[in-house]
Amino acid sequence: MGQLIWLASYPKSGNTWMRAFLHNLFRNPPRPARINELDQFCLGESKPQWYLPYTGGRPTQEMSLAEIMALRPRVQQDMTRAFPDSVFVKTHNFLGESHGHPLVNF
Repeated sequence: MGQLIWLASYPKSGNTWMRAFLHNLFRNPPRPARINELDQFCLGESKPQWYLPYTGGRPTQEMSLAEIMALRPRVQQDMTRAFPDSVFVKTHNFLGESHGHPLVNF
């Protein structure tokens, strides 16, 4: 189990290019990563599949923001187990709280 390394940015500010650069730098693959392969290296913290184990199958679209925020600490803990080492996680959130829960955990 590793730590989360947050890759935080404004939307449409080059996050995908940064993820591709980091993938190629750290993994040194025989060919450059394709854009659709980047999720194998850098996780997306807003992806609904991370929340489903805690929703009883209820889609996140049907949940309130407060309900989703309450799940974030568990979801982020699960992300630390996604790879044996530390993992990059993409976010557009700021270092703060929402509904009494941190948006970004360390």
